[in-house]
Amino acid sequence: MAQFEPASWHSAIAVITWFLMSVTALAVISRLMTKYLLVGGLTTDDALIVISFLFGVGNNIAIFMATTHGFGDHTDTIRTTMQDIVMKSQLAGALLFTLSFLCSKLAMTVFICNITPASRDRILARVAQGLVLVTSVTALFGTAFQCHFPRTWDYLEGRCINRTAWCVFVAVTNGITDILIFAQAMVLIVHVQTTWKIKFLFASIFLPRLLVVASITAEIIFTRANAPYTDPFIDASSSTICMEMTQSLSIITACWGQLKPFMVRLRSNAFCLQNNGWTNTAYIGRSRPPHVSCITKGTLYESGDKFVLSPTYGTKTDISTSRASAEWESQSHSSETYIIREMRTWTVDLPTAPGVGEQQWH
Repeated sequence: MAQFEPASWHSAIAVITWFLMSVTALAVISRLMTKYLLVGGLTTDDALIVISFLFGVGNNIAIFMATTHGFGDHTDTIRTTMQDIVMKSQLAGALLFTLSFLCSKLAMTVFICNITPASRDRILARVAQGLVLVTSVTALFGTAFQCHFPRTWDYLEGRCINRTAWCVFVAVTNGITDILIFAQAMVLIVHVQTTWKIKFLFASIFLPRLLVVASITAEIIFTRANAPYTDPFIDASSSTICMEMTQSLSIITACWGQLKPFMVRLRSNAFCLQNNGWTNTAYIGRSRPPHVSCITKGTLYESGDKFVLSPTYGTKTDISTSRASAEWESQSHSSETYIIREMRTWTVDLPTAPGVGEQQWH
């Protein structure tokens, strides 16, 4: 297969790296400001995104250091001392990339876990988190010790594992875990009891995550296309650019669902994020139905003159409502679906009178 060997990748790597870091910074700032202004606080997934971004900045700096010392130019034109700096910077960048990718994935799984209404979905989210942790720890140790100790960075003179096969393995595992996270999100959305239009809207929060898989696929293609590396500083340049794109897209797509259009829509459909003010503010501007305290885990939708409480998995519970409840429903932002996430209880005052066979709202 033809090799990708332009005269120099030096400028392309430097420009793309700093551009991606700038765009990622804007996405993270937008997410945090939106979350704070609309919710009044930050959650665990926000902290993970910040940590992911900081690791990403470290990766960008390491790659920039590599380019300033000759990465992207022909290997044999670089002095030996400069080659060592390039290889050390590459190793540091790869480790920081793995940590950044780990935190962005965990942020996605935590976000999904927070909005899922069913224990089964929470278990799936925990399983996804476990797989992400296992694959990331494996990638960290395998990358850190890919060459013989103590010069674990020296792949030019040292004894190393098959680095091409290792890079492909790490990329494939990253792609698989991302696909699993996306699939779990789609399963959650399918069980939401609402129209397909609203389901597609919720799905659009997670669909951009497929761009990460596409970037990983491109990285695998370029890695295999340039193997074996006869001129490592040139041959690894295209796959390095793909790695930087993967890192940036991973953080940006994790921030996507937290931007204002989606946050407002989630709020209007009564989503309640755990450990923040949404539980108390989900009904701002409207009255709650009489004698009903917050909301239980499941899906609440309108069926004629009734509210039907339908857990994602289990039986449905029909609760008759009065005209006042119907008026409350008409004042809400959406009369189709309310997706609930916190485990709460319905408190209903139902007077019992002798001879009365039917219980009514009051």
